[in-house]
Amino acid sequence: LIESLLSELEALEPSELGERVALAFTKHFGVAARGIDWRPDRHTPLPLLQGIAACVGGRVLSVVFRALCMDYRHLSGGLPDLLLIRARRPSSPEEGDQGHGAKWEVAPANEWLGSSLAAVVDPFSPDSARSSRRGKARAEKGLENDESSEDDDNDACCDSPLESSSLSGVGWRYEARFVEVKGLNDRLSERQRAWIAMLRSAGADCRVCCVTEDKAL
Repeated sequence: LIESLLSELEALEPSELGERVALAFTKHFGVAARGIDWRPDRHTPLPLLQGIAACVGGRVLSVVFRALCMDYRHLSGGLPDLLLIRARRPSSPEEGDQGHGAKWEVAPANEWLGSSLAAVVDPFSPDSARSSRRGKARAEKGLENDESSEDDDNDACCDSPLESSSLSGVGWRYEARFVEVKGLNDRLSERQRAWIAMLRSAGADCRVCCVTEDKAL
């Protein structure tokens, strides 16, 4: 049963992955499960989960889920520190995904993650609550610090717990990069090496970022 589900997951397109995440989220919302905190300020919003699934892709997700099913105790740790996601679209409508020499541009977060989430996670979004609401509040109240801004960000993150994204861009590319950050004299653990090998075997863009000291500072 597990293998059949993973095989099905591997073949899904980005928009289908988003739909599958929404169905599972709606069905199991609030149900106690290991590793999940359903409190509004703790759990990852649905649009972001959908965006992650679309960008990571079914093949990589199936490898991750298979590994966790086989050895959750050992492999529940060791995943890379950062996950970077983005969507790219043709710079002009006539340039499809198959067009030769097509130019690509990064799509604004509000166009594929939803305006409410983009207002919180993307400071460059036209719907950004961080720039517009805080500036307006300070101007109207004459305050140096807007104490309500943090609550505003939390409210903007998701209008409802089941708010969904819109992964419907035709010919768009959804991309993800896993990054493990290492400092001076820091080495990869065996679990981290195992995860990097598994992710790369599935075609994931997985890198190690080594932080070095800038002697000029």
